[in-house]
Amino acid sequence: MKTKGIGFKLTAVLLCIILLGIIITAGIATIISGSAIIEETLLKVENQTEVQAQIMDEWIVYQTATVAALAPALSQNEDFSKENLFNIFSAVLSANSVYQDVYMGFPDNTAVMGSGFAIENEYHWWKATERAWYTAAMANINATGITPLYIDVATGDLCMTVSHAVVRDGVVLGVVGIDILVNKLQDIIFAATLNGQGYSMLLDTNGDILVHPDSRYAPNDKGEFKNLGTVMNNHYSALWRQISALDDAYSFRDAENLQKYFTAKTLGSTNWKMVSILPDSVVMQPINTTILIVVPIAVAILLVAAVLIYIFVSRMISKPLTALSTFMKKAGSTGDISLRPEDVENITKLSQKEDEIGQAIGGSAAFVGHVTNIAKELETIADGDLTADIKLLSNEDVMGNSLKQMIDRFNNMFSEIQTSTNQVSTGSKQVADGAQTLAQGSTEQAAAIEELSSSISEIAERTKINATTANKTAKLSETIKENAEKGSHQMDEMIAAVGEINEASKNISKIIKTIDDIAFQTNILALNAAVEAARAGQHGKGFAVVAEEVRNLASKSAEAAKDTGNMIQNSMETAELGARIAGETATSLKEIVVGINESSQLVTEIAQASEAQSLGISHINTGIDQVAQVVQQNSATAEESAAASEEMSGQSDMLQHLIGQFKLKDDGAGFKTLPSSGNAARKRLGMSDKTGYTHADNSRDFGKY
Repeated sequence: MKTKGIGFKLTAVLLCIILLGIIITAGIATIISGSAIIEETLLKVENQTEVQAQIMDEWIVYQTATVAALAPALSQNEDFSKENLFNIFSAVLSANSVYQDVYMGFPDNTAVMGSGFAIENEYHWWKATERAWYTAAMANINATGITPLYIDVATGDLCMTVSHAVVRDGVVLGVVGIDILVNKLQDIIFAATLNGQGYSMLLDTNGDILVHPDSRYAPNDKGEFKNLGTVMNNHYSALWRQISALDDAYSFRDAENLQKYFTAKTLGSTNWKMVSILPDSVVMQPINTTILIVVPIAVAILLVAAVLIYIFVSRMISKPLTALSTFMKKAGSTGDISLRPEDVENITKLSQKEDEIGQAIGGSAAFVGHVTNIAKELETIADGDLTADIKLLSNEDVMGNSLKQMIDRFNNMFSEIQTSTNQVSTGSKQVADGAQTLAQGSTEQAAAIEELSSSISEIAERTKINATTANKTAKLSETIKENAEKGSHQMDEMIAAVGEINEASKNISKIIKTIDDIAFQTNILALNAAVEAARAGQHGKGFAVVAEEVRNLASKSAEAAKDTGNMIQNSMETAELGARIAGETATSLKEIVVGINESSQLVTEIAQASEAQSLGISHINTGIDQVAQVVQQNSATAEESAAASEEMSGQSDMLQHLIGQFKLKDDGAGFKTLPSSGNAARKRLGMSDKTGYTHADNSRDFGKY
């Protein structure tokens, strides 16, 4: 993909700026002119609406003036008969084609019609004083009353009634009224089409649509008017509130969602509203026409400006920068900064220009020359010659300063590297000798640790056996302790049983004592019965025999109770003896249990100590194994270190040879070449053959654990 040139980009930017300016200017002009056009259009509509409203208002005022003049004339007429009134009304009706009827109603609810219609005969319920035109005039006998528009029942025409009270000497003789066809008003409304681009309508003070060119807003079959505030599901309710509050132009969307301007004017005689409706598209048409004219002109200006800007940018900017861009592109992609003769000629010619582009090309040429000089110095350094003397263009010459610092640092660095290489070579040999000695000592130490590990393993095995035996002894002691505790519990139960037997024996002894007392009482009763039988004589012999038997039985019972008591007493003494012996036995068992508990605790502590000892010896054994592994690793590492030291010594000799190929600056006036021998360098620096390293003393044991 070809990259767009700077000429194209600058042209595009300038065109965008110009286009933005044109758009902003055209937008502002369109907004300002559009506002003026809308304001002027609405002002024209307002003026036309006001003219039409004045015409309708003058027509209504003329009709009211006719009635206002007729009423005084009738009051001054000496012949006030109905025949004379009929003749007058007929003449007035014939002279005015817009009059549907002229009549007068009287306080007795009778009337005289100029049309000759005998309304009293046709409608017996009709009363003049109850009619709207009559009450309107009577509301103010000195003013003309006007009824709202209505549909005539007989003709179906849209009418209104103008009435006035007829007063003579302060007495109301009646009310004269004129039914007027409002076809004139309809013609005015229908003709107010705003030059065929809109339409008008007439509203009364309640918002009823009196006249409208659209049949959808016409009165229904019953003569009822549609209201602007409620029609179309109250769509125009907000508009009616605005119109009824103030005469002005209002922007509103109608029921078909079309934006329209509604301009309202009030008729002074009736306070009705004439409203002119103009679609928004008609108002915006001049603005759209203006835009269609401005846009092509702006496009033409933009195209001309594009051609002029492109020619200017191409000559003044693109062409001078093309040569510089081509050279920089070649230098960036290939690294070739050499200038051809034609390049030198173009650069010389372009650098003579006094503008910023000429200065940029001249500066770029000087910079390329400086870079060329730096490249030559770098080639010298690449050949190993670090004695170059860099000439700086100024103290701020970044590349020159960097190259000069690089040469100085290379000289210092290679000198220090040579010195360090000699030291590394000597040190590596000493490290190799020490590492060999360390490896031998580590091997001997590993053998000694292995023997120590074997001995500790044997001790650990024996300790483990002792711990196992102690655990078994602890378990046996625990079993003996449990059996002793069980025997102690059983002995306690036996003591409790003996106590219960002793208690039962005591209860039985009490019962025997009760039986003995009963036998004693029975014996006394038997003796008393014998005495009573003896007193009875012959009649008491049988009772005496029974009393004797009872006494004998009581004696036997007393003896048996006595024997039983002696036996129970012996049992109680025996039970007390058994309880005492059992208590002593239980005390002995408790002491045995206590001793067993102490013995079991001691055995358990011995087992735990044996286990801890076994675990500690195991840890010691593990630690010794790890020490043995570390010693073995140290031995291997020492051997590897010895080998690495030998290798490092060889590499240091090779490094000395390589560094010797560079030609360095001397501290004095001349130059120097780095020596390839470490000993020569050491002598030049005044170093001795001794180093800071010391050999290990192998006469003692190599470490201890």
